[in-house]
Amino acid sequence: MSARRRLRGGVQPPSHKAASVAGPIRDLPLPSLLILPLGDNHLLRAPGSWVGKGEPIADGSGLPVHASTSGFIRDIETRAIDADRHGPCVLLEPDGDDRWREPPRPLPIATLDRAQLLEAVRAAGIAGLGGGGFPTATKLAAPAIHTLVINAMECEAYVTADDALLREAAAEVVAGIGLAAHILASAPRVVIGIEDDKPEALAALRNALGGDDIELTVLPARYPAGAERLLIALLTGLEIPRDELPVAHGIVCLNVATVHALQRALGHGEPLLERIVTLSGGACREPANYRVPLGTPVADLLAASGYERERCASVLLGGGMMGRPLADLQTPVTRSTHCVLLLSAEEMRPTPPRTCIRCGWCADVCPVALLPQQLHRHALAEDLGALARHHLDQCLGCGACDHVCPSAIPLTRQFASAQAALAQLRADRQRADRDRDRFLAHQQRLARAAAERETRRGEAHPATPGSDLAALAMARAAGAGASREPLERTAAAAADRLRRLENQLAELDAGASAAQRNALQARIAQARIDHDAALRRLASGSTDAGATH
Repeated sequence: MSARRRLRGGVQPPSHKAASVAGPIRDLPLPSLLILPLGDNHLLRAPGSWVGKGEPIADGSGLPVHASTSGFIRDIETRAIDADRHGPCVLLEPDGDDRWREPPRPLPIATLDRAQLLEAVRAAGIAGLGGGGFPTATKLAAPAIHTLVINAMECEAYVTADDALLREAAAEVVAGIGLAAHILASAPRVVIGIEDDKPEALAALRNALGGDDIELTVLPARYPAGAERLLIALLTGLEIPRDELPVAHGIVCLNVATVHALQRALGHGEPLLERIVTLSGGACREPANYRVPLGTPVADLLAASGYERERCASVLLGGGMMGRPLADLQTPVTRSTHCVLLLSAEEMRPTPPRTCIRCGWCADVCPVALLPQQLHRHALAEDLGALARHHLDQCLGCGACDHVCPSAIPLTRQFASAQAALAQLRADRQRADRDRDRFLAHQQRLARAAAERETRRGEAHPATPGSDLAALAMARAAGAGASREPLERTAAAAADRLRRLENQLAELDAGASAAQRNALQARIAQARIDHDAALRRLASGSTDAGATH
C-alpha cells in the first residue's frame, strides 16, 4: 500500500545503516558477569544460589527479572543502569553451561483465557523493545481496542536491529502479531508501518504475511516518523494528544521486536532473556547486529566488535539522533537498549555552540509544530511559565532541531532539563495543595472533636437552678469558636493571595522585564512566608495580639 500522508517537518540525516546489516545477526559470547537491574522488585533467590537459565530471580511491582543464563547470584549492588541513572542490580556470575532449570515448553494458547495469556506475557518480562520499555501486558490488557499498529519504521540513523530481525525472522514476527491480535480480541484492524528504505526486510515481511488480512503501509523514510504518536497519525489520521495514551483512543502500538518476543514467550515458553543490539559507528571495526543476553556490560559488547579505543571520540547509548553519552562502559544491556554507537571525531559535531540567529530552521523541522527558538530563549531565562505556555511538554526530544541548527545549540538537552524542572514545579504545587488540604481537614477534625467534648460536658452537668456550669461550657465553646474565626479567615486570605500571585507569575507575558519578574517573585516569597505564619497561628489557636509571653 502507499503512504496515507507525509510527516510534518522532520529531517533526513545520513542513515549510516548499510554496514551493520551487511551480514547476519551475530551471537555474543557469554560475559563473565551479568548485571541485571532489580527495579521495583525483591530478590527471590539468596546470594550464592545457583539459578538456571530463564529462572525468575526477582519479582514484585515491576516486571520480573530472569536469569539470562545459568550461574550463581553473587550479590546486589548499586550500578549504572543507563546513561543517566544508577540503581540496585543483581550480579549474576555465569557458569558457562547455559543450562535451563526446566526446558521451556509452548503454552496451550487455545485453552487459555485472556487473563491467563496476559499473565503469561507479564511473567515473561516482556516490555516495549523499541526503546519505550512500557510493559506489554499492560498495553494488551486495554479494553475496546479497534486498531493494532505494528511499528517497523526504525528511522533513526545507524539503528538496524529491527531491519535485521525482519530479514531473518519475519515469519515469527507475523506469528507474534497474530498472538497480539488474539489477546486483544476486539481489534479487527491490524496495520504495519515500514519505511521504504528497507527493501530486504519489506520483501521478507510481504512473503511472511501471505494472504493474512493485515495492512502493510510503506512510508517515505523520514525521521522521526517512527515515534509512536506520529506513526499512529500517519497510518490512521488520528492525532493523539500528548497527555493521553493511544489506548484511550482504541489503539495499541507495538514494535516488531516486541511481538517477536511475544511469539517466543507464548509459542516456545521462553521469557525475554536477550535482545538484538546494533553496534556501529566510525570507531567500530566490525559494525553488526548482535544477539545479546540481557545484563551484558556494554564493555563486553565493544570487545567483541573490534572497538578502536584510539579512534573513539564518544560512546552513545542509543541511535545517532537520540543517543546519550555513556560514561560507564559497565552499564548493562537492558530491554530498551537497541543500539550502541562508537563515534569517531569525524562523526561528532566539533563546532562549539553559538548565539541563536533566529533562522527558523528548527521550527521548520519540528514534527509537532513547536517553536524551538522561543523555547530556547525561555529555557535560558528559566521562565517556566512561558515554557508551559509554549507547550514544552509536547516536545518529543527527537533531536531534529539540533540536527539543523547552524549555531550548534544543544536544544534537545536544554528542553529535557527544562521539562524536568517544569515537572518538578508541577509536582511541588500538587504536593503543596495536598498538604494544605490535609492541614485544613486536620483542623476541621480538631474543631469537631472540641465541639463534641463541650457537648458531652453539657450532658454530664445539665443546667440546674443556681448552677451555671452549662452556661460556662457554652460560653467556652462559643469563645473558642469565635477566637478561631479570624485565624481561619486570615489563613484562607493568605492562601488565596499566594495562589493569585503564583498564577500571575505563570501568566506573565513573555516580554516582561527581568525587574518585573523579580519583583513578582519577591512578592510570592513574602506571601508564602505570611501563609506559613497564618497556618502556624491557626494550629496553635492563638493570635499575635492575644498571645501570652
